[in-house]
Amino acid sequence: MAFNQDLSLYQNVKLGLLISGKSFETAAKEIEAKPSSIKQRLHDKLVRDGKSTPLDKKIYEYLKKNCNGFHTYCRANKIKIV
Repeated sequence: MAFNQDLSLYQNVKLGLLISGKSFETAAKEIEAKPSSIKQRLHDKLVRDGKSTPLDKKIYEYLKKNCNGFHTYCRANKIKIV
């Protein structure tokens, strides 16, 4: 699935997880973080003050494996873990 550029990263991730048979809440439990924390990190594009946090890395790796279209979206929009 290609992410829709008109939607936010968060909305695309939610949809991508649903297509993969997972809910956002299930993903949060598996990442061991609150859904609100993950939502905020996605809105911040997984970077805070120019650096990624350990939580950002966990989110990125989880979504790369479990959210169809996430990795392609990140490459196209130059979102990376730093």
